[in-house]
Amino acid sequence: MSEVFGARYQELVLLLTGAIPSGDSLEDESFAGYIFSGNLRPARKTPMRTLPDSIKRPDYAESGIPYSERKAKDDRDILTLNDEEIEGMRLTGRVSCRIFFIFRII
Repeated sequence: MSEVFGARYQELVLLLTGAIPSGDSLEDESFAGYIFSGNLRPARKTPMRTLPDSIKRPDYAESGIPYSERKAKDDRDILTLNDEEIEGMRLTGRVSCRIFFIFRII
C-alpha cells in the first residue's frame, strides 16, 4: 500500500486512525461547555480562500445548485469510459478496498 501513497503513507495512517486535537477548537467560545464523545474535534474556522482563475470552477460553486449533475440524472445515455478511465476506476477500487481492509472500515 505504501507504494501507492509513497512518502505520505504514514500521514494517511494518522489521518484515518484518529484525529489529533489541535486545541484550537477548545479556545473557540462557541464550543464552551460542549462534551465531545471521541477524539474528533472541529477545526478552527479560517477565512475563505480564493481560487485562482486558472482553475475551472464547478457549476455549483456560485449557486450551490449542481446543474450538470441534475442534467446527467435526467439523461438516459449510458456513460462509456475509455481505456484510461476504466483503468483509473479499477485503481480507485483497489486503493479503496485496501484502505477499508487496513482500517477495518467494513
